[in-house]
Amino acid sequence: MNHPALAVIVPAFNEARRLTDNLLTLLSYLQTFRPNAELIVVDDGSTDGTAAAAEGFIADVHDPVTRIRVLRLPSNQGRFRARLAGARDAHFEFVLFLDTRLDLPANFADRLFTYLPGDRCLQGVTRLDPDRTIFDRYWDRTHLVLFRRYYREAERGLVITTENYDLYPKGTGVFACPRDVFLAACAPFEHATLLSDDNALLSRIVRTHPIHVRPDFEFFWFPRRTLAGFLGRIWTRGPSSVEYHLFDARGAYFRLFLLVSLALIGQLLFIGFLPHVASWSVLEATILVVMADVAVVVLTTALFATGVGDFIVLAPLHLLVVVIAGTSVFWNVAAELVRRGVRRLQTGR
Repeated sequence: MNHPALAVIVPAFNEARRLTDNLLTLLSYLQTFRPNAELIVVDDGSTDGTAAAAEGFIADVHDPVTRIRVLRLPSNQGRFRARLAGARDAHFEFVLFLDTRLDLPANFADRLFTYLPGDRCLQGVTRLDPDRTIFDRYWDRTHLVLFRRYYREAERGLVITTENYDLYPKGTGVFACPRDVFLAACAPFEHATLLSDDNALLSRIVRTHPIHVRPDFEFFWFPRRTLAGFLGRIWTRGPSSVEYHLFDARGAYFRLFLLVSLALIGQLLFIGFLPHVASWSVLEATILVVMADVAVVVLTTALFATGVGDFIVLAPLHLLVVVIAGTSVFWNVAAELVRRGVRRLQTGR
């Protein structure tokens, strides 16, 4: 069977400890399909020796047939620049982007080439192991509730088009497409600062190439294992949510943002005016508002927890997520308004 020529691109930033295991798995796949495959590790300005770890792995392989190489970016430029550099350096018709924080099943390559090149663009289905850490469990529980339509329809096979684009989660953690299609999608953003590169690129790709989601083309994603790393990731997701969902698409997330904003304004008015119309102090009014907010967190935790034990473990983490995510979104709304205002002054549009 003739498989399409494929370049596997792995952007990495400070992943020296995890990278070697992933490369061993990828190498076993590539050796099955060589010489029509290559592996490109793009070190995005890491400071922990990621590039050296990758180069050491390559030196130990002693395999002159398998095409493996490392690209070093001079500084941390973000995954958009890292993926673009990898795609430009690739030689083959298709590119497959893989994040480092994932585990691929044994049949991954078979499933990939079952659908390529018939499915010109192919997105992997994200799975999580709820028994691994509390953070995996939290993402698993919340994703299955928030994206239940996506997971339900993905089990039958899903095609994402311009018409249904905003109904489903998308990402390039495991994503394959023709190299020229990816480079064409990147071209308008080459000199731009992208906060949400996944949405910016995929929204352009889907205009000409539907994105296929196959139920058996799946992978396991691993969140950060520490509380600081987990919450840090929550904070950094704010900019991508703001740029696309609140300023560009203005769909369900935009309406939710307006609803939450109105609720917060109402709470501030309640705290400010209650002491003037009742025998309450500002502190007492504030405590009442905080209790109401905690009650909302408790109720929303009950929506995705699968039992009492699950609820007890996940409720405190959910409270932290709500606070960090909410603060990040509002902070980045303000930053995006300033950024767009400056750009309008500079360009007149």
